[in-house]
Amino acid sequence: TSQRKPMPVSKRSTGGDAIYVDRNGNTDALPPLKPSTKGNVKAHDSTVSSALPIVGGVQVQQLFEEETNQQNKNKIANEMHGLPAVHRPASVSGNGSPASGRRPSTNGSGSLKARGLPMSPETAMKQFMHKLTSFEHHEIFNYPEIWFVGPNAKKRQGVVGGANNGGYDDDQGSYIQVPHDHIAYRYEVVKIIGKGSFGQVVKAYDHKTQTNVALKMVRNEKRFHRQAQEEIRILEHLRKQDKENVHNIIHMLEHFTFRGHVCMTFELLSMNLYELIKK
Repeated sequence: TSQRKPMPVSKRSTGGDAIYVDRNGNTDALPPLKPSTKGNVKAHDSTVSSALPIVGGVQVQQLFEEETNQQNKNKIANEMHGLPAVHRPASVSGNGSPASGRRPSTNGSGSLKARGLPMSPETAMKQFMHKLTSFEHHEIFNYPEIWFVGPNAKKRQGVVGGANNGGYDDDQGSYIQVPHDHIAYRYEVVKIIGKGSFGQVVKAYDHKTQTNVALKMVRNEKRFHRQAQEEIRILEHLRKQDKENVHNIIHMLEHFTFRGHVCMTFELLSMNLYELIKK
């Protein structure tokens, strides 16, 4: 087989440019490439650099690059200016009220359900002083967190050192419940759901957790105080043994003392054991 020989190429001039033409008159033939060397590249760079005019001692290419960089910076600044501002969350002071010193807003019923923050005693006094009794004006400062004050309740006017626990208990030492009044400036009394020799149980609304609970108030007598402390010890032990809440055991949520009465809160269930046995 015969190998195809390369076709000779001629060059003709048209004006100042050179056009390469093969022997058949075609003009699509490319000229032979010259081998590149470092000298060629360096000479090409120097030629391009020297071709740029000098303006005030700075080449036009450098001025163009600086102008382009400045335009990019301005574009980024404009885009950042159009973005929405980022606001930091207000820090909260140790007593749960906003650290800015502003008075937290309430929903008009004496609680802060919308904000989920307690009031300080000082703030509660400023807002609800005219709704509290003289006894509560002093008592409230024993509670660092105020969740509810019962402003619309028909409060009993307690007297410091008065008979029957300052007028808050009946003759048997049971606490006299007032609908929609507070217990420990956190719970709102809804209604009584049980009574016994130990005291009484009320359905109450916890304004801190925003849930209904069963609140047990033990009679204000020393023998019942001792019995209540033993009950709390047993309930705490049971709760520790049933951390996953799978053993059908009633769980105590909180315990505290309010106006001489030991109080315990529980998850609110449908009926007590005595009513279930009667059925």
